[in-house]
Amino acid sequence: MSEFQERRTYESVVTQMARLEERILAANEALRLARDEIDRRLEGMNELRDQIARERGDYLSRQEYASEYKALITELASIQKFMWMIAGGLAIVEVGLHFWYGG
Repeated sequence: MSEFQERRTYESVVTQMARLEERILAANEALRLARDEIDRRLEGMNELRDQIARERGDYLSRQEYASEYKALITELASIQKFMWMIAGGLAIVEVGLHFWYGG
């Protein structure tokens, strides 16, 4: 091989090595950016998980809800009975007053 060919081969190898190094640097930068984005997203998910865990105590469980709902229905039924008793008593008083005064 002539000196010219050797020099040309050497320059070609150096150029290829430089391109390869650029690609490696670009790939490393892309990897760093992707890693930063994943870290950002994971941090957001951790914050959301923490928020859900904090708020979980603010809500009733299904059992607690069912128990409270049943108690409210029972209370409502007793109030309705009391209202019907008052309405019946008022009806009796009205009929009595009608016969007593209006007769």
